[in-house]
Amino acid sequence: MYKIYADDLCIYNDAFTLDDMIVTDPKLTLSDSNAGSFTFKLHPTNKGYNLVQRMTTKIRVLKDDIEIWEGRVLSEKTDFWNCRSITCEGELAYLNDSTQP
Repeated sequence: MYKIYADDLCIYNDAFTLDDMIVTDPKLTLSDSNAGSFTFKLHPTNKGYNLVQRMTTKIRVLKDDIEIWEGRVLSEKTDFWNCRSITCEGELAYLNDSTQP
């Protein structure tokens, strides 16, 4: 069972097929020593549609209530039907925002 959270709000749970939790085309890319990425489409009926903000909203993906990925929203596009195509980067990419000695 998979769940997707935007901050503390559950925006997807594959155990339910509710109109306010519609997320389509999810694609999670995981790899060792890499930040990974996550893309998905958020429909206007989703309760988190207006909550998700670029660079500030934390997105988490859980499998069987165990977190398998965490990151932030990097970019988004809106299509003709007002579905938001959202691209996220993993938390390892946070290090790109700082200078490390």
